[in-house]
Amino acid sequence: MKRISHINFTRNVGLVGVTQLLVKLRGIFLLPIIAKTLGVFQYGLWSQIIVTVSLFTPFITMGLLSSITRFLSAEKNKKEIQEGLYSSLITIFFFGLIFGAILFLLSDYLAITIFNSIDSKILIKISSLIIIIAALDEALLQFFRAQRRIKLYSGLLIFESFCELALIGILILLGFELFSAVFALLIIKFIIFIIMISKIILEFGLKKPNFSKLKSYFIFGLPLMPSVIFGWVINFSDRYVIGYYFDNSYVGVYSASYNIGTLILFFVTPISIVLYPTILKLWKEKKIGQVKTYFNYSLKYFLMLSIPSAVGLSLLSKPILKVFTTSQFLSGAILIPIISISAIFYGIYMITMYVFGMIKKPKIIGMLLCISAFINIIINLFIIPIIGIIGASISTLISFLFLSILMYWLAIFHVNFFIDCWFIIKSLFSALIIAFLIIIIDPISVLDIVITIIISIFVYFSVLLILKSFKENELVLFRDIFKIKK
Repeated sequence: MKRISHINFTRNVGLVGVTQLLVKLRGIFLLPIIAKTLGVFQYGLWSQIIVTVSLFTPFITMGLLSSITRFLSAEKNKKEIQEGLYSSLITIFFFGLIFGAILFLLSDYLAITIFNSIDSKILIKISSLIIIIAALDEALLQFFRAQRRIKLYSGLLIFESFCELALIGILILLGFELFSAVFALLIIKFIIFIIMISKIILEFGLKKPNFSKLKSYFIFGLPLMPSVIFGWVINFSDRYVIGYYFDNSYVGVYSASYNIGTLILFFVTPISIVLYPTILKLWKEKKIGQVKTYFNYSLKYFLMLSIPSAVGLSLLSKPILKVFTTSQFLSGAILIPIISISAIFYGIYMITMYVFGMIKKPKIIGMLLCISAFINIIINLFIIPIIGIIGASISTLISFLFLSILMYWLAIFHVNFFIDCWFIIKSLFSALIIAFLIIIIDPISVLDIVITIIISIFVYFSVLLILKSFKENELVLFRDIFKIKK
């Protein structure tokens, strides 16, 4: 029974992994469409809009996303689900109206000081509507994730990504300006919201909430809210600093390199999405041994995939930028190795932080993120004006390194899982071999890059198998994944 549980976990990770790959591909495909059609400055504006939407989301959701996962992950009672979900959605909509109005009123000021383009004020005004719908979408997706309805969750994300890519891509290629892309983003998110809320109403019915659960939801969720905000500071605030000291052309170059370098986080996202509801259930059932096993597997699988990816992205940085962007973006090739290594450390943090959500000590996450965010801001303010966007990537690396080391060190005091150092050595050795392979092949075209990646994957895993990097039970698990039904 335990092995079947592990198989289902791995299958769900695989399903969400495919989903996250398609979601990431949306951003990668939009990169050449916007960058090559509208130019580096307009791509910088697009990046600023996306960053702004992500900034306002935690203020609107007020920690309720974490509460939905915590309280509704194992809930089966229909009335409890109605009360918890509907009260959360109404509260989020209320805060969305407030912060949407604030963003709308600040649009002129932000356009001049941060976006460095007075024409961007209309884009910011549209964003004031997007942040409301985006927050509601996040809450509904979080509910489906909490209920471990992974197929539905994945299907919705894939549908949303495809629609955004198709509509934005068509409008841009037909000659419309960036305004059309931002407006299309609003339309697609609204359609996704209608689909999800209709699904909820059909399944659970409508009920006017009495907000009796809201106090306990806020007690749990609000302490986590600073963590989300500090996380945003670490990941995205450098765009604002770059935009303030330079202009959106520099933001565009940095954002393109950052998006490529952080492709590595694609590997941790599906693991973390499936991991948290799973360990919450096991912890509640006092199955501590299985909790440790899931953390061990999660760290090992992430490092197994992220280490060679960082090597590959670093060596292929310039060819990838040449294919997906224009010559204006090539100066960002030097950033991708730094950002890729940063992403590995951030991925370790993303897995280990769930220990403190599980044991109901979210303040530790907030404390570490606060310190890391402070370090990030100070370094950015001092070195970005001096060495430009390279300084932003160095600041990201230092912040993520600090965050991952401290988070892991504190987590193992509560759940004694481990990072397999011997496996990391084998993984690094295997990655070194594919590094020599990439240097020898020296790919230039899209076809060359694709062939090189395929060959590298085959060689990497072949070397891992030769080095006996997997235990017998892991090999059995992989063989059984496609044989045992849920």
